[in-house]
Amino acid sequence: MHPHSFFKPKHGLKIELTTSMMNNTTTRYLPDIVYTPDGNIYNPISLHNIHIITKIIGCSIGIPFNLTVAFIIARDPHHRKKPRNILQLAVTCSNVTCFLPPIVEFIYWAASQSESVCQVYVAIVTVPQGLVSGHSLLALLDAYIALAYPLLHRRMLTSRLSWFMIFVTSFLIAVFIKIDYIIQREALRCQMWLVHVQTIVIVLGVLFLSCILLNIAVYCETRKHLDTSRTLKLEGDTTRMSIHVDQRKSSRMQLEAAKSLVIGVAILCTVPFIGIIFASIYFGCRLQLGPLECGDFTQIEPYIEDVSMLPAIVNPFIVLIRNKHFRLAFQSRQVRV
Repeated sequence: MHPHSFFKPKHGLKIELTTSMMNNTTTRYLPDIVYTPDGNIYNPISLHNIHIITKIIGCSIGIPFNLTVAFIIARDPHHRKKPRNILQLAVTCSNVTCFLPPIVEFIYWAASQSESVCQVYVAIVTVPQGLVSGHSLLALLDAYIALAYPLLHRRMLTSRLSWFMIFVTSFLIAVFIKIDYIIQREALRCQMWLVHVQTIVIVLGVLFLSCILLNIAVYCETRKHLDTSRTLKLEGDTTRMSIHVDQRKSSRMQLEAAKSLVIGVAILCTVPFIGIIFASIYFGCRLQLGPLECGDFTQIEPYIEDVSMLPAIVNPFIVLIRNKHFRLAFQSRQVRV
């Protein structure tokens, strides 16, 4: 019997017993546990060498560049006092947390394949992705308010308020994603409960849709400002007159706004969307065929997990490319080194 396949079931939980006459053993299948194709309880940590190598490469690239961007923001007083940069620092730090689950997986693979290490992994997995989405949502909200209500933004959104929103958002996201374990609805073991997967899909799905909608709102507000910049209101007059604007500059501004939307949606939103679709298909399969007929999905999940590191790897490069001050600070730091 698999080492994790025997445990005390929850009260009132329906259990299906399958007896093998050849080896005289009994296997207990619980409908709300994820199983592998051979009927064992699914271990959420992948031990295949290809996935371990992928995670090592991802950590080697993503961690240094994210820490560099965080160091640039935190070191310069001019940068760290601006709410926009504080929110960018939060996004960058949450990118770093995305590499904590791979590090735990590497420890499990290389040093100690114990239940406690796997429990640590189950306790923290998907929380970093939620933090990245939540902090990115705050950054998008800051950009929208700055465009739509500039006076309110300047008066209300201080650095202290930014830090407060970051801490509250981080706490709420972590609690909501792990609420099933916090209220002891499910036991924290080296396994995946379906109810926990459902909670993850709901929380990340809400954050995913919110980021898309806010991305679109920021883009529309940017286009509105571009249209407004082409008119000039004369002092003492109620009419507006059109003025000539450098078409190349205007087109460049529109292109920058479009690129911001495309990059934000493609990098931030596409990867969670892939995971949500994958989980939805898995749930549909289990609903139609039963808990043991969809075990092949567990062989695809490690690849989805590898892809989930992509935003944390790409985001620091986007920040350095699109922010001139950060890029110059990064270049000067490289020269000194």
